[in-house]
Amino acid sequence: MNRILRFLQCRVIILLIVVSFTRSVSALSMQFLVTMPPVITKGTVTEFDLFGDGTGSQVFIVILDNSTDLKHYQGLTLWYRVDYIPGSGGGKKKLYEGVSYTFAMAPREKVPPVSSKDFLKKNNHLVKVSLSKTIYKLPDTDPLKVQFLTSQKIPDGKVRYTMKLRCGFKDEEVQTSDHSIVNSSTVELITPGAAASGNPPTEFNTNPLFIWTSDLPPNIYGNDDVYRIRIYKARSGQSMAQAMSGAPVHEAGTKDAQYQIPQGKYRFIPGAVYYWEVIGFVKGVNTTEIKSSPFGFRMAKPINPAFWEVVNALRQIYDEEVLEKIYDYDAEVTIRKNGRVIDIQELRKLVQQIRSGAYSIQSTQVD
Repeated sequence: MNRILRFLQCRVIILLIVVSFTRSVSALSMQFLVTMPPVITKGTVTEFDLFGDGTGSQVFIVILDNSTDLKHYQGLTLWYRVDYIPGSGGGKKKLYEGVSYTFAMAPREKVPPVSSKDFLKKNNHLVKVSLSKTIYKLPDTDPLKVQFLTSQKIPDGKVRYTMKLRCGFKDEEVQTSDHSIVNSSTVELITPGAAASGNPPTEFNTNPLFIWTSDLPPNIYGNDDVYRIRIYKARSGQSMAQAMSGAPVHEAGTKDAQYQIPQGKYRFIPGAVYYWEVIGFVKGVNTTEIKSSPFGFRMAKPINPAFWEVVNALRQIYDEEVLEKIYDYDAEVTIRKNGRVIDIQELRKLVQQIRSGAYSIQSTQVD
């Protein structure tokens, strides 16, 4: 019996320890959610709100949560700071620092999300917590601030946002968010082809590798595409503008500054003219695009004079949409009329009869 009682006492002690531990992990928490993209390739000084003005776009949201705690907290403050870390090296430079007025959190209290625009309005009593005073702001005469304001751009590097939840002089939570700045402006094509003209260069590779250059680094957006390539085919007699006003024959996203059409996706047609362009994605508060100037090229024709004699004869009665279906079948040619083999001269005579209306084409089939 004594052994059983000792066992039950141990069970009670273990349960008390578990309950005590569960209560100890519940406490006041802060979430500091910076809404700017992790990599920014287009943005203005105003959009980043570097100097705590509370103007421009929303930069962050802060959430205070005491909903699982029975403790009453007093003497709380939020300390907000913005730093710039140059990409060329060197230490970080403080751009702004401010502190909220002192506030309290009651047991089971959860504060609705407070945006940066509301937080940075000094003594904004419409929200639970807002800025009380500015502790530091980069002087207008500082060369870095002059550069920021003159260009309205942030040089390549990082912007770091920090929010601290303090109780008296003790940091309860410190959360930071880094955002890489890459200033980009161009996408320039390299190969195949050349700047679009009336006589595009010939491309002999049946599945060319498309290469371009840009100040957008490869894989900069993680899993998201950095570029989009679009390839257009010109129909007979079409200009570049006409060809590129229609739908591309192939379009794909890529994270790198080169692309080759996967096997089986599209086959380039011998003799056809193609135009292509690349769009680079630049990200700030919104995603926008920078576009290359187009390149054009003509796919080389296989050397088979007999085949192309037949194609050129048929070109008088068929448009390019029909003829392109036989370009890939460049081989020895046998022409038949009612089962009888005829030569190219007789085919040309038949074509002229069709053009004059003596005969009409009822159907066309490409096997």
